[in-house]
Amino acid sequence: MQRDLQENAIFSVSGKLRCGLGVSIFLICMFLFMLGDSPTYSTVISRLDMDSQRFISVGICWIAAALVFVSFRRHKLLVSIVGLSMMVTGWFAPEIWEYKSVDPLPDETKEVVKDPATQPEEPVRKPGSVMTPSDLAVFYETRSKTPHMAHYAIYMDQQNSATRSIIRDALTRILEAEYTRAYTRAQGALFVVTNARGELKNISRMLARFGRVSYTKPEEGLYEVRFMPDHANMVCRYSADVLGNPHNPAFVQANLSEITCLDPLRVRTSAQVLKNSNVAALRRDIHATLLRVLQEPWQSEPDTHRALIEALIVYTPAGEKRTIDFCRNYFQNCRARRESASAAVIQFLIREVPDEMIAPVVEMWAVNPVAWNGILTSLGGSAEDEILKLLADTDKLQLINTILNYVGEYGTEKSVPAVEKLLNHPDSIISHSAKNTLDILRQRQ
Repeated sequence: MQRDLQENAIFSVSGKLRCGLGVSIFLICMFLFMLGDSPTYSTVISRLDMDSQRFISVGICWIAAALVFVSFRRHKLLVSIVGLSMMVTGWFAPEIWEYKSVDPLPDETKEVVKDPATQPEEPVRKPGSVMTPSDLAVFYETRSKTPHMAHYAIYMDQQNSATRSIIRDALTRILEAEYTRAYTRAQGALFVVTNARGELKNISRMLARFGRVSYTKPEEGLYEVRFMPDHANMVCRYSADVLGNPHNPAFVQANLSEITCLDPLRVRTSAQVLKNSNVAALRRDIHATLLRVLQEPWQSEPDTHRALIEALIVYTPAGEKRTIDFCRNYFQNCRARRESASAAVIQFLIREVPDEMIAPVVEMWAVNPVAWNGILTSLGGSAEDEILKLLADTDKLQLINTILNYVGEYGTEKSVPAVEKLLNHPDSIISHSAKNTLDILRQRQ
């Protein structure tokens, strides 16, 4: 090593290590991108959009290039060529290793020029003849950016701007997509659904609620629908007097029709009306319809989801398992999003599955005792064990005092040892509250 340094050798030992590490990092990065170059196998990186992939590739390759830059003592030209090659390759790696899908075949259906004299009326086009490859170019471009995600191109004819907006939002919600964009095509609109949840699947049955499905190519995600406003329930067939009057003979049927429409606002309004009216007629039909509607994804419409769940609780018989499952999922989703859940749903779960609700209610009560005190009270003494665990783990004076108030009202002899430990608490208020609580517990024994 000393001789090499004196002779100004090309590499030092540390330089060799830096060079080897840089080349290894670069090759590993290229290998990871190469793995996603397949129609049947995808990686975490290949499922990202092009900008995110480029950010990762550039970051890794430029670090590798920096290590190579500082590994040589001489031959700076060679250093520059290798380092710059790594940097350029890092920029273009996502495009080099991108999975190239097969280009769509040209449109096989050609319009035939007909003599107006012999053909006064234009015949109905065959299925598949409405959208051409040029019309679908925006769909193919969207699909090429994230080829391993599920994308759908759905053409529907004859719509106004308000209907188009409702259908666009409905497709995004039902398919649980990232977003949907509408493009004017022919006599209607092409809806491009981007990054739908799950794998590409046949959605013909779902699209049948919009009208008659005239063309399908499920393996490509291409569909054409003859839109039928009446079939899709886009137009309300009942007056406000019928929808809002529980004594009207058509009240239930009218609101059930509204609940199955595509507009979340109309769905929410009818669910709230049914909940508030709590009619005695056709309760089974109402319950069955609400269960069917709630099978759709409603997480993107929290207000409508809440109204449907609350209406379901009103019309469900005791111990009905499906209703419990819907309410449990709703409550868990609200907790995951840190949103306030419906008090009616929480009370229903406490009544049906009290053991499952003790831990989450106590946890939320500890964060905000004022807001959750009424809910905790409905649990009664069943939350005592969880409250005592909370008392042992907390050092917040206000929370300790609140816990002592609960123990004084619902506590049993199990709480006596925990309260006795607080008699000599440094805070005089806590020690005084502990003494009073202990006296209450001993009187109750």
